[in-house]
Amino acid sequence: MLIKTVAIYNRISRDNNESEDVLLNHRTITKRLCESKSYKYKLYEEIESGGKFEERKVPLQLLKDIAQGLY
Repeated sequence: MLIKTVAIYNRISRDNNESEDVLLNHRTITKRLCESKSYKYKLYEEIESGGKFEERKVPLQLLKDIAQGLY
């Protein structure tokens, strides 16, 4: 299977008192992995506190992009 583009979804929760440094660390790791494999990628990131999945814009956009055949 040929991988064209990878979606990277990074999220931290305010409810868990995670800092933006955690998000930066996740971003660095996931980007390095993609770059080491020569994958193109698109970042989807959010800092969120709880909430229902149906109300969260970033993962919904990711699913919409998948449905449109971007991945």
